[in-house]
Amino acid sequence: MVYRTAICSVSLSGVDYRRAHEACHVAAGLWNVVVGWVRAELAEDRFPRKTDIRKHLTSIPQQDRPLHAHTTEEIAYDLYDVIQTTCTNKRNGRKARYPWKHKNYRPLSFSRGYGWRIRDDRLVLSLGRGRSGISVKMPHVVDSATGCLVHPSLWGEIKLCWGS
Repeated sequence: MVYRTAICSVSLSGVDYRRAHEACHVAAGLWNVVVGWVRAELAEDRFPRKTDIRKHLTSIPQQDRPLHAHTTEEIAYDLYDVIQTTCTNKRNGRKARYPWKHKNYRPLSFSRGYGWRIRDDRLVLSLGRGRSGISVKMPHVVDSATGCLVHPSLWGEIKLCWGS
């Protein structure tokens, strides 16, 4: 199977824009929390596994991490991948640094089948149970190889990023 990335422009209403903007700051805050925890673990000569990082991040009370659970897990998995890449680069003699930099903003990820759904010809991105999601007009995703529209059942992960 071939996976491709499609970039689609969408417009957000004022309310959805504020929700998305706040959620991206919360995601960055969670990244900062888990980076601090991993750094402390490494200082104690403990190398946390992918599941350890995920468990630590998802153990934070829901009111302190107002994001979909799978979005929270993606933060943990991204951090683990960056740490693994850094370790590989160091073993190969490359100059590499662990991701300790403080972030103020982080794109949101929504997992296939969990973080997003289609309702009334709109794409709804979930911010977690009991919270209003971000609703956008259904984007048209085009396969770059064939030029044909891609049905939403074939979509995978969605990342909400900001552009100018």
